[in-house]
Amino acid sequence: QYTAVSGRQFLAGLAQREQRNPQFDFLKPTHMLFSYFTSLVDAYSKVLTPTDVQRVFGEDGQDPKKVLARVVQRYEWNRQAEEKKAQAKAADDEKERLYQSVDWHEFVVVETIEFP
Repeated sequence: QYTAVSGRQFLAGLAQREQRNPQFDFLKPTHMLFSYFTSLVDAYSKVLTPTDVQRVFGEDGQDPKKVLARVVQRYEWNRQAEEKKAQAKAADDEKERLYQSVDWHEFVVVETIEFP
């Protein structure tokens, strides 16, 4: 976390200062844990320095009215999606019921048409 806050210059200085210390070998690019360490530093950097979109959502999260409006909007969207899904299922069920209601074995050949 401290490396993410302090930046790459701190990391370079730390690696230079502790290059003889075996406990800090993971700071060398050839060490197998170097990529893991850098991915952690990058993740912490992203968390500690939010983007503009994250700032806007963070500010919106402070206002209870905006949060409630967003919750209501999401609820309505989910309700409409469930209604559409239920209507589609009902239509499919009706098609299946109509298909099943036909007795396919009672058909009789009335006439045969022969083409020249």
